[in-house]
Amino acid sequence: MPTLDEFTAHWALVNTELGASGPMLLKVGPAAAPESVTLAACQALRAELAQAQGVVQTVLNHLEIKSSQVKLDKRMLLDDAQSFGRKVRAEYPGASPYVMALPELPSVSAGQEAFLNPLRDVRDVWEKVDGAGPAVVLPSGKDFGDFVAELTALEALWQALKSEEVSLRVAREKRNALQVRAEAVLGRYRPTVEALLAPENPLVTTIPRLRPLAGRTPDPVALTAVWDAAEGKARLTWTASKDEDLEGYQIRMSPTEEYDADAESILATLAPAAPREFLTTAGLPTAGDSASYKVYVIVGSGNEAGSPAVTVTRP
Repeated sequence: MPTLDEFTAHWALVNTELGASGPMLLKVGPAAAPESVTLAACQALRAELAQAQGVVQTVLNHLEIKSSQVKLDKRMLLDDAQSFGRKVRAEYPGASPYVMALPELPSVSAGQEAFLNPLRDVRDVWEKVDGAGPAVVLPSGKDFGDFVAELTALEALWQALKSEEVSLRVAREKRNALQVRAEAVLGRYRPTVEALLAPENPLVTTIPRLRPLAGRTPDPVALTAVWDAAEGKARLTWTASKDEDLEGYQIRMSPTEEYDADAESILATLAPAAPREFLTTAGLPTAGDSASYKVYVIVGSGNEAGSPAVTVTRP
């Protein structure tokens, strides 16, 4: 997005410079039948890409909310299943068929079917126990109906989570296709400007770069990130870059526990002398949410290096 903004701003100046001989058109596509792309069309592409990136971020947020709820519901169901097992063993000691039918409970980190199948077994045993004698009521006050409702809700939530994962893949593919389109358009910018204006023209010597120059990658900085209860935000601090060509720092966030570069968004771009501290709730809208952060060192050539990712969970 920042690259598109640089090019469209420069393009507007080129159109002004060309005057009556303009506006400049970029020929994109096969030589036999190229497409003529105007500045307005490129600006529309930029707006479309911004919208597509917003959709990706929205779906990611929905995915993270559902994922957090799945984790909470899994812990709740496991607690209830363990409590039910203790009640059954207390009421039916020895080699009772009900005790023998109790399943081995899964880990809270188990996947969908590996987790749900033993909990379904608990449901079936509970139904039989209730049919044979006094209904089991847990110390929390929950009964068989409560357990069935919780299990049904988790199954539905897991299905919704799978649907969000599909939506995310589709949203990313749409965004990526627009990025490929933008790269193809901007790839025609330099040769077109150089063909229309004299080599010494300032607009030729200041054409934005589509990609950084070949060169070294700067050393990354070390990032620390914690939840600041007093501020109600994540507090990020990092060490200073010693690079002589330092252009600034860029703070990026992935709304996931494991940093996903394909899902990252830019939170701020800071000058070299700016305070090396940043407060944010990005990726952490509610309690239990987790997000990962990186600080990128950017040098004059445009090359960059990201710090190791740090994850923060909101209490």
